[in-house]
This record gives sequence, C-alpha cells and structure tokens, in this order.
Amino acid sequence: MATEFSLRHEFRASGPAAVFRAYFDETLAAEEDRRVDVVKREVLAVNDDGAVLHRRSRCVPRRQLPSFLRWGDAELSYTEELTWRRAEDRIELDVRPSLFTTRIHGTTVYRLAALGPGRVERTLDGIIEVSLPVIGRRIERAIADDLQRSLEIAATCTQEWLDQHDV
Repeated sequence: MATEFSLRHEFRASGPAAVFRAYFDETLAAEEDRRVDVVKREVLAVNDDGAVLHRRSRCVPRRQLPSFLRWGDAELSYTEELTWRRAEDRIELDVRPSLFTTRIHGTTVYRLAALGPGRVERTLDGIIEVSLPVIGRRIERAIADDLQRSLEIAATCTQEWLDQHDV
C-alpha cells in the first residue's frame, strides 16, 4: 500500500533563497510547530558541507495515539531526516514514527521555483506507506490529510514571515 500526495503553494517572495531562509529560520520554525501542535522539536545531528545540508530531528506532536495502540507509556514521536541540496533548490524529507518504525514511512520532496518577479512556487510530492493489514490505507489517508492541513498552516506562517523579512 502507498498513498501519494502532491501539494503546491505560491509565495510572494523575492526568490527561492528567501523562502529557504524562512524555512530554516528558528523563530519561524518554532511558531509553525506551535500552530500545528508539535510540542517539541530536538535537532539530533547536523552535517553541512556547503552544497548539502543534512539534519536529523526528533519531533513530538501534541496528539498521541490512543492507549490501546501504544505499548506502556510510549510517547509518539517521529524522526525527520532532512537533506537540502542547495544547487537544486530541493529538500528531501524522510519521516519515521517512533512506533511501528518498520511499518510506517513517509518521504517528501520539497522544491522551490521562481515563477516570475515576486513569485515562488513550493511543490511537495510525497509518498506515505503504512504496512498494516486492513487499516493501512485508512492510516495513510489520515496522515496525508493531516499533513495537508499542517502544510497550509505552515504556508501561512511562512508568508507572514516573508512579508516582514523579505523586503
């Protein structure tokens, strides 16, 4: 099973570099996390050689799984592996939850492209795979729907940041 998704958003910005500055701004990231109910984000590793930035983070959402789906007091979190290929204006994201790590997996490619003066398009293409019989497809769809909601909120935050900082 796998659920594919594709999301597009146009920003008012001077160019892709401005949107990437926003993406990596710590204050903006904290505000986006607050608005989408990520209660904790911890950077575990960063490697930046100038051409490629690789960052691994652990994130804890406010919403937790029902107790019957958890073992003991296990907290739901997810690990996000981010690879930014600067020359390609592209970020690859690989996300795995702390529970069902071998059964749930998501990948996303985040691209930016200048559309013209003051216009930048963000494209996100991804796949969510849940290898759980009977309920896997439903979980994939729920994750995709939640991701779309979260990305719309993040786009609003990003545009607010760009309106203030990309002058």
